[in-house]
Amino acid sequence: MFLHKPLIILVFLVKETVAYECYTCENVVHPDDCHNITGRNSDQSCYAKVDIKERTRTFTLGITDNENCGPIPIYNVTKVKRDVADQCFECCSRDKCNSQLCQHRKPSTCIDDVTVDCAHMNVAFNICRKVHQAKKMCPKFCRLCSLVDGNWADWSEWSTCDVTCDVGIHIRKRTCTNPAPAYQGLMCVGNDTDTKRCNNMLCPVNGGWSDWSDWGECSVTCDTGLKKRNRSCSNPYPKRTGVHCFGDSTDVEICKQKPCSDITSTVAFRSDTVTDSSLTDNKIIVFSHNTLNIGGAYNNKTGIFMAPVPGLYQFAAQICLPLLSHSHFGITVNEIILTKVLIGDKDWHKCYTFDALTFVDLANQVSVKCIGSCLGDKLIKNYYMQSSFSGFLVKANMQ
Repeated sequence: MFLHKPLIILVFLVKETVAYECYTCENVVHPDDCHNITGRNSDQSCYAKVDIKERTRTFTLGITDNENCGPIPIYNVTKVKRDVADQCFECCSRDKCNSQLCQHRKPSTCIDDVTVDCAHMNVAFNICRKVHQAKKMCPKFCRLCSLVDGNWADWSEWSTCDVTCDVGIHIRKRTCTNPAPAYQGLMCVGNDTDTKRCNNMLCPVNGGWSDWSDWGECSVTCDTGLKKRNRSCSNPYPKRTGVHCFGDSTDVEICKQKPCSDITSTVAFRSDTVTDSSLTDNKIIVFSHNTLNIGGAYNNKTGIFMAPVPGLYQFAAQICLPLLSHSHFGITVNEIILTKVLIGDKDWHKCYTFDALTFVDLANQVSVKCIGSCLGDKLIKNYYMQSSFSGFLVKANMQ
């Protein structure tokens, strides 16, 4: 007797100190997805709860006090009984037992629950209308033996990136065909499409036109001429092998001025005072002070006379050089030299005059240039020795 008594006490103590465990997760798609385990006391039980909304269901697994385990609770007093049937709350006291609760897996043979009067349940609660409750309790009575809940097939391979440059996405898909739902079975829960980001090299940038500039001035002062405007391929500039802009960078439009026949046949000008007296080859001499400019054809900013009417013109130039200077000067029409002279003296400051009588067409440009051997020389700038340029229309040619 003394040998058995301590043994009985030892067994009693071991039984009291056994700690059971429960799975604890919220709103998982399947109980097998829950891997979190928590210990429970002897006055507690594991429980599982499932919520079915439309064609989806989620499981909550956890621990509750033993007194909470009993008949299926009423979750919301405003719900009618048929709504309560769409939920499940079950308890168990075995170790980690709640992973199997509320699933009611379909038996291998299609039989009704012997504890349920299916005919009475259907009359009282229309149980066969609640397919996913009926398949657990009365599958044979409700003719649900062929019901199949859907399950996802494997994911497809990732697609190629949907763009060839910059940032895009890969896509993969799966189908609810393993098996496919049949005879009122549940559709698969979750998305049938999955995406992930893909990064490529930066895309080329194709060029774009800037806005057009304002129209320039008309090319003639009378009759019909042209005016231009420009744009550039800079909005944006082409980059990384991007395509250059298509089209023209220059736009031309006809412009009409007053008829040349309306312009007085008197065209005359004289200008002196050279502000920039330094000389280089092929440089236009700019005479900045107009003493006469009938017809407004001489531009004292550029040194160019632009013929307002075609006709016979007389031009004359006076160039004043210091001693030891020897340079070639000339009168030009549209860059063509009409008169070319070599002037200069080794002993004296001198002014030299040369002229040209020539026919000039409408809008031809006439100027005085230092043509050659000019580099290093300078024109004289004083009150007594003034370089000048003048001209006048001898006879207009109004054809």
